[in-house]
Amino acid sequence: MSDLKTFTDAVRGWILLVEGASDLPLPTRIEAFTAHLVHLYGAGLRLPPSSHHPEQLEGSSLPSSWPGFGALEGHAPTLTTLLHGITSDLAMGLDHLEQDPQAALTWWRSSFEHRWGTLAAAALPRLHLALQQTRAPQAAPQPAPTRPTAPPPDPSLVSSNSAPPLLQHVPEPPTRRSTGRARPRADSPGVLGLRCEPEERGLRVSAVHPQGPAAGQIEPGDLLLLVDGAPLGGLTAQAAQAALASASDQLRDLDFERGGERRSVSLTAVAPSDLQPSLSAVRLLLLDQDAAYGLFGALVELGIAVEPDPDHDAVVVLQVPPAANAALRPSLQLGADRGIWEVLPRA
Repeated sequence: MSDLKTFTDAVRGWILLVEGASDLPLPTRIEAFTAHLVHLYGAGLRLPPSSHHPEQLEGSSLPSSWPGFGALEGHAPTLTTLLHGITSDLAMGLDHLEQDPQAALTWWRSSFEHRWGTLAAAALPRLHLALQQTRAPQAAPQPAPTRPTAPPPDPSLVSSNSAPPLLQHVPEPPTRRSTGRARPRADSPGVLGLRCEPEERGLRVSAVHPQGPAAGQIEPGDLLLLVDGAPLGGLTAQAAQAALASASDQLRDLDFERGGERRSVSLTAVAPSDLQPSLSAVRLLLLDQDAAYGLFGALVELGIAVEPDPDHDAVVVLQVPPAANAALRPSLQLGADRGIWEVLPRA
C-alpha cells in the first residue's frame, strides 16, 4: 500500500498548502500550487485498486480559507473554484481514512476518474499561464527579493519520510539580458466588429458581428472608402487591418458606399471580450439544488425559461431570449463561482 501512503501524504501536504497560501507572496503561491498539483495528479494515477463498493462519503472538514489569485484567475471557472473542488474531494477521503481506509481509497479513485482529476487537468493550464505572467521579465533587472519563510508543517499531518513541504520553496526570480529594443505599449485594443477584403477603391465588408458597434449601421457588401478622413483604397490586407485598428472606446468616422449612395457613420470601438457569442440554450449541472432554485426566480423574471433535462436529473436547460443575454452572463458566473452549478458545454 505504499502508493496509497504516497497519495495520502500528498493530500495532507496539499491541505497544508491551501491553509497557508494566504501567507505566501503571489508568485511563490502560484509555483507551489503548480508543483504540488502535478505531484498530486501523478500520485492519483498510481492509486491501487479497491474491492470496496463505491459510494458517496458524507461530510468533510475543509480548510477555513481559500487561495485567491486576483487578476490571474482567468476565465470561468476561476482557479479558486477549481482548487476548491479538488480540495473538497481530497478532504472528504481524508476524513474517512482512519475509520475506513478502503472507503477512502475507493472515493479517491472514483473522484479522480470522474471529478477532481478533471478539475486538476483544467487547473494546470491556468496555473501555468499565471506562472508565465508572474515570471514576465521587468524592463530592468531587479534585485532578488528577500526569501519569505513559512511556518513548518504540523508533524502529525505529514510523515517524516515525505518530501520537503513546498511551502518553504521560493524560486529565484528569472532574469533576461536586455536586447536594447523598446517594447511598444498600446492602449487596450478595440474592434469595430467588421471583416473586410481590400479592393482598388476601398475595403469591401464581408461580415458584420451581430453584437459589434457596426451592427445595424454597416452591412455586408458595403464598400468602406474613408476612415477618419484617410482613404482606404489600394491597401494590402495587413495595411487595411492596421487602418481599422483602434483603442477601445475610440470614436471612428467611416465613409462608405452602398448601392451607389455615399454614406457616413461614427462608431465607437469596443473590447474584443464584449463581442461574446449569443446564448440560446444553456445547460447547467446543479451542484447545490436548493441554492440554484433560489436563483431561478430572478432568471424567470428576465424571460428565461428553466426546463428539466429529460435525460439527467441534476441538469436543467435555460432557454434564453436574445434580450436576456447581457443580464444572464453575470448570474451564470456568480452561480459557478459559488459552486451552485457548473455550466456544461454545448451539446
